[in-house]
Amino acid sequence: MSAFKFLPLALAASLCALAVQAQPAGQQPPPLVVRTETVAPVYRIADIGPGGIAVIDRNNVLWMTSRDNQCRPGGTLVPYIANASGTTIDMDANGWSRIANNAAEADLGLASRRTPCGYVIGSYLRTLDNRYLVSGQWNNGACVVSGTPIANYTFTTWTQRGTNVAQMYPEFLHYVWTVGTDGSAWSAGHNSHAQRASSSSMVSGCTTLSYAQRVASGIAKIVRVSTYTTVAIRTDGTMMGVGLNDLGQYGWRTTATYVPATGTAVVGGSAFVAAPATVGAVKDYVYASTNLAASTMTQLLIRPNGDLDVSVDRAVTYTRLHTGVDRVFHAYHYAVGLLPLMVLETSGNLVEISGAARTKTTLATNVADVKYDAHGNLLVLRKDGTVWARGPNASGQFGTGTTTALATLTQIASNVVEISMGINMATTPYLATTALLKADGSLWIAGYTGSSDISWNRISAFTSSVMPMTNLTRFTQIPTPGNLASASGTP
Repeated sequence: MSAFKFLPLALAASLCALAVQAQPAGQQPPPLVVRTETVAPVYRIADIGPGGIAVIDRNNVLWMTSRDNQCRPGGTLVPYIANASGTTIDMDANGWSRIANNAAEADLGLASRRTPCGYVIGSYLRTLDNRYLVSGQWNNGACVVSGTPIANYTFTTWTQRGTNVAQMYPEFLHYVWTVGTDGSAWSAGHNSHAQRASSSSMVSGCTTLSYAQRVASGIAKIVRVSTYTTVAIRTDGTMMGVGLNDLGQYGWRTTATYVPATGTAVVGGSAFVAAPATVGAVKDYVYASTNLAASTMTQLLIRPNGDLDVSVDRAVTYTRLHTGVDRVFHAYHYAVGLLPLMVLETSGNLVEISGAARTKTTLATNVADVKYDAHGNLLVLRKDGTVWARGPNASGQFGTGTTTALATLTQIASNVVEISMGINMATTPYLATTALLKADGSLWIAGYTGSSDISWNRISAFTSSVMPMTNLTRFTQIPTPGNLASASGTP
């Protein structure tokens, strides 16, 4: 037991339990790389990717492992987020940057930080008092109106863009949505095909993000279906669609046309179009590429009673696919091909539905959470705290000690309360990172951990001997952020 003698008692006990817990043959969790410092409890993981990890602690302080930069057109480097002075970010002894107080949720675009000179992605924050703030840059210098590039919008401090915001839908190809506490829906940004349901003119490029427009009321959820299509689910369960609908992206067919910025009429609407009564009430809507259909998209309706209805034809004719459904998970990338659909039942069963025959296979029971990426990597957290994985494992993100694929669902960890997995598909080979938050508040990572333009190496404990600048194939504990006093001027 000498390996545990310097650990806090709770952590030592949990690791001892991990070592002796009986598992099926061939299913033993790989060893963890154990660090010895006492860790502060982490509340939850806010964002993760090849660009680092962000967490919100129990004091609702948002921390990140990075002071990463983004490239403006012309190559000028600027901090994408900073404190009120616009010049520095508070950093604790372990290298964590404290970037906001009073945080409820955040999206910092960490999955895309590996290629900071490509698409420029902003950072988004919703506070406990429902304020909505942004920082960073928008537009990639390629957006042109009448031959003149639109200026980038750069905020080096958190800048408030809204109040009374209950939900935020961060950047998706240069447009954003928020839903207010009163059910109002607001949009800003790119509007080339009216996908923002906005009264602002449609242009061939990116429009200003300097303001948002209120475009709907009575909204329960926004579904950004595709680059040029948005669907809204109203509080009464009815649906509305706006933008392009040539392939039935709304979840139903329309015949009306409008003229977007391309100048050629397309099927769809330049303002929200209500679903016909035959669509019925829905809790959620998914429009995705899956292997349920080889040549068309899959439309999925989750009904308020948990029924799952599917259509794989452009006529959008629905049939019953499954019952007792809580959530569905899908993923697709053109370089990978079509993948099965994952269905989490209200009972806790995880069911894979695959192929035109819609073959159903129960993969796990008592499931609490699922992560599923565009390369087919599947991460499953069960209610007993065990974590199971299946898939290519190309970055070593499953922590098995190798980058060898796992052909079947295999246990990789225990005593876990939260899982997170970030992937950047813009690189070849792709980069992926997994984080596990354990019951004792310790934080563990595996997978891609950095290069010269990424900041995992900014954590002081990550020396070349502990944190290689390549793939980390064993789960390694990293020090969690300290408790600095709240900074004045930050949210």
